[in-house]
Amino acid sequence: MQIVPVGEPRPGSGNIVIGRLVYAHIAEEAWDANRHIDLHKIKPVSRLAGNDYAPVHDIFTLKRPT
Repeated sequence: MQIVPVGEPRPGSGNIVIGRLVYAHIAEEAWDANRHIDLHKIKPVSRLAGNDYAPVHDIFTLKRPT
C-alpha cells in the first residue's frame, strides 16, 4: 500500500513497507480458548538491524488509556 523511505539514500538506510494482510493460515494449536493467537505457543522473533533477530519471550499486557 505504501513504501516510506527512512534515512538518506546510502548504505544503512531503508524503507518501511506498509501493507494489508488479506489472508493468513494459522495452525489450530496456535489459538487460545478465546480464539486469540497464543504468543507463548508460536514463539515469535523480532527483526532488529542487518542480519540480527531477537526472541520475544517477555510478553506483558499494557492497558490502553480511555
